[in-house]
Amino acid sequence: MKLCYDSTVPRQLVHRPPVAEVLLADRQQTGPTTFALAAQWPRGNSFRGVRDGRFDPLLAAETIRQAGILSAHVGSALPRRTVQPSESSLWTATR
Repeated sequence: MKLCYDSTVPRQLVHRPPVAEVLLADRQQTGPTTFALAAQWPRGNSFRGVRDGRFDPLLAAETIRQAGILSAHVGSALPRRTVQPSESSLWTATR
């Protein structure tokens, strides 16, 4: 499996109006209920970025938020205007 980092996912699928705040670049299904996601974190911008040489922890939180919404829309085929909280989620981060 190879994830693509060439562009971001459509901003409507992560509920972020400014495209500069879309962190997810790709999503691929790896199993019936599992997905692999590619994210690109900005080196610096007005929303979130690097502070004192470290990434803002809010980037991780925002990435997880976007991943949940994207997976709900694409994985569960929910309409773009619908957001449904999941019953459970298990997240694993890899480099």
